[in-house]
Amino acid sequence: MTALEGGLAIALAECCISAQLGAEIELPLAIDQRQMRWDRVLFGEGGARIVVSVAAEKTNIWQKFLQETRLTHWLPLGQVSSDQTLSVKTVEGVPLLSLNVEQISDRWAKAIERQISDQP
Repeated sequence: MTALEGGLAIALAECCISAQLGAEIELPLAIDQRQMRWDRVLFGEGGARIVVSVAAEKTNIWQKFLQETRLTHWLPLGQVSSDQTLSVKTVEGVPLLSLNVEQISDRWAKAIERQISDQP
């Protein structure tokens, strides 16, 4: 069995940890015109993908830049929120993840300590 250590969910969690803010993310049922398994969408490490957060008032400038530079393989996923929750659901409203930023920050910061001491 292979342990997954990255992917979109981890990138989003790390963004929330570093900013100490939440995010409301909505994912489409199909990515690149094909149906994908949610574990692969959230935790798959294949391909070169990045997460970019843009201030709401600069969204139009960012999208214009992407169009002008002919970067066509991008997808708006959601928005930053101040409610300290990372929420990921489908565009149809099916919940996939709902994590408290304080809890994921604690798990991330104390991961090695927990492994050494066998604490949950």
